[in-house]
This record gives sequence, C-alpha cells and structure tokens, in this order.
Amino acid sequence: MTGPSRRVILPSVTSAASPDQQPPTDPARWPAPVDVALAAVLAASAVALVVVSSPAGVHRGPDAAAVAFALASGVTLAWWRVRPLPALMVACALVVANSSAGYAVGAIQYPVWLALYSVLASSTELRRRAVAIVLVTATVIGYGLADRRAFNLDVVIGITILFALAVLGGEITRTRRLLAEADRAQLLLAAAQESALRDHAVLQERARLASVLEATTDFVEQHVDVEIAVA
Repeated sequence: MTGPSRRVILPSVTSAASPDQQPPTDPARWPAPVDVALAAVLAASAVALVVVSSPAGVHRGPDAAAVAFALASGVTLAWWRVRPLPALMVACALVVANSSAGYAVGAIQYPVWLALYSVLASSTELRRRAVAIVLVTATVIGYGLADRRAFNLDVVIGITILFALAVLGGEITRTRRLLAEADRAQLLLAAAQESALRDHAVLQERARLASVLEATTDFVEQHVDVEIAVA
C-alpha cells in the first residue's frame, strides 16, 4: 500500500513592472521656467521696441496703452506650450485690439505664430487644429481691416510666410512625435512579449521539475512499503 500522494506547490512567477510601463504623469499645469524666461525676454523686447519707436505714418506713437499691449502679448507666450490654444486666443485678441487702437503690430504678432505652431504640434484632435487655423486666419483678416496703413504687398508676403512656417512646422513636429510614440509602443510590446515568454518557460520548467519530484517521491514510498512488507 502506498502513502498519500505529495504534490509540490511552487510559488507563482510574477514579473516586475517596468518603469516604462508606469502610467504617465499629468501634464504640467504651469509654465516651465524656460517659457517664463522666454516670455519675459519677448515682453521686454516688445516694450523696448515700442518705447524707442517713433510714429510711422498713420500709426499712433508710443504711449501707456501701446506698452500695455506689448507687455500683455509677451506674457501670453509663457503659456504657449502648457495652454497653447487659450494662449493663441489671447494673443490673437491682442493683435486685433492693438491694430484697432491704431498702433503698429510690431513684435506683438510673434506670440500668435508660436502659439499656432504649439497647437498644431501638440494636439492630435483635428477640431482643435482647425479652430487654431481659423482663429489665426480671422485675426489676419481683422488686422488687415483694422490697420490704418495702406495695402502693402511686403506685409502680406511676410504674414503668409510666417503662417506657412507655423503650420508646416507644427504638422511636421506632431507627425514626428507620433512616429516616435509608435516606435516606443512597439519596443514596449516586444519587451512585454519577451518577458512573458521567459515567464512561461520558467513555469514550464518548474512544472516539469515538480512532476519529476512527485514521481520520484511516489517511487520511494512504494519501495519503502515493499521493504516493510517483506520484513
């Protein structure tokens, strides 16, 4: 007669989660120091340009309102990466208000192009990108209607070039970012599959060893029972 069968219970194998597989952190809610510094430099440059400039033709000369427009426009640049669409809205409104007040656009226009680039580069939603393009188009039209200067082909060409650079740069950056994310996802998937195969191989080997150990234990128990019976 044989004794009760002994089964070896082996601990399960669990793979540690890779640091790359941890959930992403929330996006930044406040501007980075580099963006704050960039906004400060642009605001100071815009204000300095307004102060040292002289009235050009039909445009109003520098005063407190012109300085306020330049300062506010520079400040919006601090949010061009963390809140690009709201920053674009504010920058566009400042351009139109500045032109409606009779001031030259000067450096106030640059936050518009940077914010437009940021929206197109960071947003995967077609609606947001379309809103940004329509908003800037409306701003350009509003600037053209509000500006007191006569039609100038050089200004139109400059605006067109800046518009095209912002759009193309944003689209290229977004496409490259998506391709990089896809490559990263493939690498993570391959690593996860390799880890799963290793774990499966370890479990198979442990199951084989457990089966051999159980068979050996049964054989020894049977041999001991026989020796006891003969004795």
